[in-house]
Amino acid sequence: INWYKKAAEQGDALAQYNLGVMYDKAMDALKDYKKAIKWFRKAAKQGLPQAQYNLGLMFANGHGVRKNHKEALRLFRTPAKQGLPQAQYNLGLMYAYGQGVQQSREEAITWIELAANQGYFKAQDFIQAQQKEDNKKKTAAKSAIFHSFLNIAISALIGWIIYLIINIKGEPVSAIQRGRKWLAITLFFTTLSMLSKFLINFNNEYLYQYIAISLALGLVALILGMF
Repeated sequence: INWYKKAAEQGDALAQYNLGVMYDKAMDALKDYKKAIKWFRKAAKQGLPQAQYNLGLMFANGHGVRKNHKEALRLFRTPAKQGLPQAQYNLGLMYAYGQGVQQSREEAITWIELAANQGYFKAQDFIQAQQKEDNKKKTAAKSAIFHSFLNIAISALIGWIIYLIINIKGEPVSAIQRGRKWLAITLFFTTLSMLSKFLINFNNEYLYQYIAISLALGLVALILGMF
């Protein structure tokens, strides 16, 4: 440590950074966050990316200084732009959780993917977890679409059968014709209702699929209503 102190005091940025790490990571009485910040700051001013990143961690975690996400974000950004994967990952996390900046999933994924592409395992794990979560959401959305239209079809069919039972009265052809028209109207307006709910509540990624099925049901309703 004496060698690092001498080199650090002479302005060696790498020695300043390493001295800061020793004070930050020490497990004994040597541990001193304030001294770590002092030396990280000196090395960061000389443009050392690792020092800028570590200083950002101190602000993000509130070690030796009041927690300040905006300052941490600022400190992470410079080394992230210079390609330091740890900084890219942590900058992405701050966007992911809206710490010190407006939450942005797109910005988060952009930075974390940059770190993952460099082999940073934490970033790779994060991307894999996000992909699994996205797949679950897609499966749930598709299932919701299918069950919505299944419910429409079953409800309309049951309603039509009940209508026929009540109205047949010796005129089966006429009753069936009226039943078809009733089914057509029910199917058409129920489809419009479900489509409006989708536009409000569902992910637009499935909008075209939903519209296609709606048009198909609408066509069925039109054909039924013509007879």
